[in-house]
Amino acid sequence: MRILFVSAEHAATRGTGGVGSYVATITTALAELGHDVHVLSCLDGAGSSDQIVDGVSLHRRPIMRVRGLS
Repeated sequence: MRILFVSAEHAATRGTGGVGSYVATITTALAELGHDVHVLSCLDGAGSSDQIVDGVSLHRRPIMRVRGLS
């Protein structure tokens, strides 16, 4: 199954604690079960990057753009 999480925080890039730790823990667990897991993390002013952390594709973007939304 392909799974996408949208979260401003992820423990791999923001430290540990709170929502970031939850997202890192649940996404890693789902990836270990064989799912294709992606996290889209959008923070104003952040740089763009793509990396794989513990089997999870982590996509960092400065802003979120969704076609059709204004």
